[in-house]
Amino acid sequence: MRSRCRMNCPRCQAPALEGAAFCEACGVRLERGCPSCGAEAGPAARFCRNCGSPLQAEDRAPAAFTPSHLATKILASRASLEGERKQVTALFADLRGSMELLESVDPEEARRLMDPAVQLMMDAVHRYEGTVNHVLGDGVMALFGAPIAHEDAPRRALYAALAIRDSISRYGEQVRREKGAVIQVRVGVNSGEVVVRSIGSDLRLDYSAVGHAVGLAARMESLANPNTVLVTGDTYALTEDYFRWSALGPIAVKGSSQPVEAYELLGASDVRTRLQAGARRGLTPFIGRSREMDHLKENLELAKRGHGQVVGVVGDPGVGKSRLFLELKGLDRTGGCLILEASSVSFGKATAYLPLIDVLRGYFRIDAEDGPDAVREKVIGRLLALDESLRDTVPRFLDLLTEGDEQVAAEDADHRRRLRTDAVKRLFFRESARQPLVIIFEDLHWVDGDTLALLGALIEGLPTSRVLLLTNYRPEFSSPWAARGYFSLLRLDPLEEESAEELLSALLGPDAALMELRSLLLQRAGGNPFFTEELVRSLVDRGALAGHPGAYQPAGDISRLELPPTVQGVLAGRIDRLEPDAKRTLQTAAVIGKDFILPLLERVSDLSPEGLATALDALKDSEFIYEQAIYPEVEYTFKHALTQEVAAQGLLAERRRALHRLVGEAIEGLYADRLDEYAGALAHHFAQSDDQDKAVRYLHLAGVRAGRLGATTEAMALLEDARVRARQLPQTEERDRARLEILSALLVPLLLLMEKGWEGRLEEIDEEAMDVSVSLNSFSELAASLSYRATTLAMTQGPAGALACVKKLRTLAGRLPDDELAWHIGYAEGLVQWVRGELRPALLQTRELLKRKDIGRFPGWGLTGFSALAALWWREASSLIRLGELDEVEPVLARLKAQVEEDASPRAYGLLRMTEGFYLLARGQREAAARAGAEAVSYYEQGGFRRATASARVILANALMAGGGFSEAVELLTEALETLDAHDWFSSGVLLVRARAYAGIGLVQEARKDAEGALALTRQFENRATEGEAHLSMAVVHAASDPPDYVVAEEEFAQAEECLRECEVRTPLVLALRLHGEMRLRIGDAGGAEPLLREARDLFAYMGRKDDVEAIDALLEKAQAGESKVQRT
Repeated sequence: MRSRCRMNCPRCQAPALEGAAFCEACGVRLERGCPSCGAEAGPAARFCRNCGSPLQAEDRAPAAFTPSHLATKILASRASLEGERKQVTALFADLRGSMELLESVDPEEARRLMDPAVQLMMDAVHRYEGTVNHVLGDGVMALFGAPIAHEDAPRRALYAALAIRDSISRYGEQVRREKGAVIQVRVGVNSGEVVVRSIGSDLRLDYSAVGHAVGLAARMESLANPNTVLVTGDTYALTEDYFRWSALGPIAVKGSSQPVEAYELLGASDVRTRLQAGARRGLTPFIGRSREMDHLKENLELAKRGHGQVVGVVGDPGVGKSRLFLELKGLDRTGGCLILEASSVSFGKATAYLPLIDVLRGYFRIDAEDGPDAVREKVIGRLLALDESLRDTVPRFLDLLTEGDEQVAAEDADHRRRLRTDAVKRLFFRESARQPLVIIFEDLHWVDGDTLALLGALIEGLPTSRVLLLTNYRPEFSSPWAARGYFSLLRLDPLEEESAEELLSALLGPDAALMELRSLLLQRAGGNPFFTEELVRSLVDRGALAGHPGAYQPAGDISRLELPPTVQGVLAGRIDRLEPDAKRTLQTAAVIGKDFILPLLERVSDLSPEGLATALDALKDSEFIYEQAIYPEVEYTFKHALTQEVAAQGLLAERRRALHRLVGEAIEGLYADRLDEYAGALAHHFAQSDDQDKAVRYLHLAGVRAGRLGATTEAMALLEDARVRARQLPQTEERDRARLEILSALLVPLLLLMEKGWEGRLEEIDEEAMDVSVSLNSFSELAASLSYRATTLAMTQGPAGALACVKKLRTLAGRLPDDELAWHIGYAEGLVQWVRGELRPALLQTRELLKRKDIGRFPGWGLTGFSALAALWWREASSLIRLGELDEVEPVLARLKAQVEEDASPRAYGLLRMTEGFYLLARGQREAAARAGAEAVSYYEQGGFRRATASARVILANALMAGGGFSEAVELLTEALETLDAHDWFSSGVLLVRARAYAGIGLVQEARKDAEGALALTRQFENRATEGEAHLSMAVVHAASDPPDYVVAEEEFAQAEECLRECEVRTPLVLALRLHGEMRLRIGDAGGAEPLLREARDLFAYMGRKDDVEAIDALLEKAQAGESKVQRT
């Protein structure tokens, strides 16, 4: 079947099917009429079928009408722009009434009338350095921002649109008077993204619009009224402060599913600079520039005393160069000074002396509406009032400020320039004799050569005058008078962190919910005030922040920072002005990362070593990058993270993918023996490339490494990414084995974090793992993952959680060797026993498991931070400690320590120190136990392990309480509970200890609530040993009540001792016996106290706690002597 013929829309160049009545992109009608006879013709027809006349005006190549200086710029940028995504503003202008004109007069006469109008359109576009990409009969299509890059492309487009409207209006009035014909213009403008495909030698730009970037501009033009400019909301948002508008609201547009916000452009406002625009919205506090302001003050004082000075303030866009001058102007010390200022514009280089003219208009107080006569009167009056000897300079100033006279215009150019320079110098120096003069020239990087030459001449005579000349510019500009002794360079760097935080506080306000956003903004904005303000503004514009400056609150997703188009335009404009090799190097480096080393860049770059060195020098000179290290490798860093982001985003996705792959392969080559160390970087680059096999491999490796280092959230994100990508690879045995390892590893962060919905995700992983295991006929990894998870499930869901793992393990019978299956079942069942407080059977089971250490090889253990062996030795040691068999603990601790040294992770060291703290506490060495507990807390917090941290805090709290530190224990345990789920197994242990701590400081109600909560949880988890400890806490609470309830306390002590004896848990039992005996002594029951204290003494002796044995002996002596009251210990 033959495909239907395709053509391009004559207006927006979007592809259209043969036979289509309207363009799908811009909505314009595709059918046309013959200009000679009016017969209807199809969009692809070249000649009229009725009269044979040509139907299309020739779309001339841009080379035919583009000014030479613009053509040079376009050709220079061709190599660096092709194959890039660019933000552009499209402008469509079309004559209204051209068809009526063609019908009413001879076609050749009509063309003679319309051609000047089209030329006026092109002149306006070229004046603001846009490029006319198509001339179609009676209209033009122009682009701003590509192929010539500009950071203020939307503003340029609108200035051009106003120039088109006004010039055609004047021309139309002339035609109406002379010919009686009507010529009017409609203009449409929109901003968006295009992909630059190529730039031909004829200067035509071949592009692909992203979305409606170009089509909407064409549609705006077709909807505009005669002699008006219609602008979309996208362009309006970028230029709002610089123009006057009439809002038209949302309008329906063909080809767009949603109405489009439209605005009529009325004219330019009095705002010309970003600072003026910011002042309209309200300036932020002036922060962190005291040193720089002091420098300007010192120079001002020198100038006032007759020692003229020049200051050059250099800094990146947005750091506050203009704001610094604004603040200086507001100081009292500038009183008595005449301040003259000019702001250069980015398109000013095309107009000679433009900033100087701005200064002179300010000096002579010339208004925009002043005609030539008014200008002449003001110039002559001001000059002669200052000094009669300046009369001969009048023609020179009129030459600058008006059209001048024919005699001056006929002079030799050099002679004319010399007299003009002399006149300006005489004026300023004579004025400075009357009053100190502060002259401000901003943005010298945009100033034309004639103005720079005049400034140089002015500076030569400055030292003996009362003139302070303030200039500012970007790093790419080099001041030609820097060697002068009265010149000082003032570098304006981004705000230091403290000042940047102060600025953010002023912008955002004090809301604690914005704390993370502040950190994110500090990182992204890098201390640049403009970037900071625009990032905050973008959050407000999209509804993520609500309120007003200084009092914002979160109202949406504040974790996502989009790059504002204003910031992107500034940075992209700077990048595009680089030489092609330097720009390509910057983009390649941006793909590598914010920091990059020279050997890696050399492997990826397509430049020769000499060419690369030249490009890097250019980037350093322009301050895009800094050299931050020379050993062991030369290392560079981007000056600003947003520059890196914009440089990388400008590349087409295909080119970015290719570069990421090259970078990944280069890292593999450079660090072949250290791939684990560079797993994160390799995962990042291959994930952005088209090599998905390596992406999966390194995402898995990076996830395991992150988990091992305690970055659990990062580990889960990396492993989930690997899981998704692995499913999409072609099915092979190697792929499925990798999938199984990834699924096993993913369980660990999932169970550690237990975020909302984790149970459902666990079932998904199980189903996927079973499918892959069946496909491979390999079930060892699945069995290992089931036994591993029993630990977490037992401690969060109780014995039922671990038993569910046992049930799943039994379904693997016949698919695994019997001894392997038995090991995993034994591991899970041992946990059930341990959680229930059946420590003797759990101990025996653990020792049996340790006889077959080779089986416990779960791949995911690497993410936990310690091995299965470490977990088993911890279980053996903790069981022995609770059973009171302390003499057997030290050999086990030694084996645990050796394994931890091998595992070498924060969590492994935390496990060791927590177990040592538990052992030391059981030995009665509270100070050493406290140190060990504190270290364990530190290790666990470092890795973000909240449950383990809570357990370590319990050890530390018990050690503190043994020394009377009940208040500190309460604080510590409260912090622990804040990180745990209310129904977590760990919570019972924290609650029962905090109950005793509360009782120790007399907060009985709080103590009772904690003890009751702990008792309920221990029964839920069927843990008789911990239930006994909860009863012990209840007993302590009732004994501490006011008045004490000794009857209930006696009952609780009895239940505690029954549970603890049943489980053989001697460590808490000896405490219960001692406290119970002491209570009986307090109430005068010495006979009842004695057997309890003797049993406690025997247990302390069994556990080797000599100090406690002596303390019990003293109590027994008092009991025997008949003393009924003892001090509470």
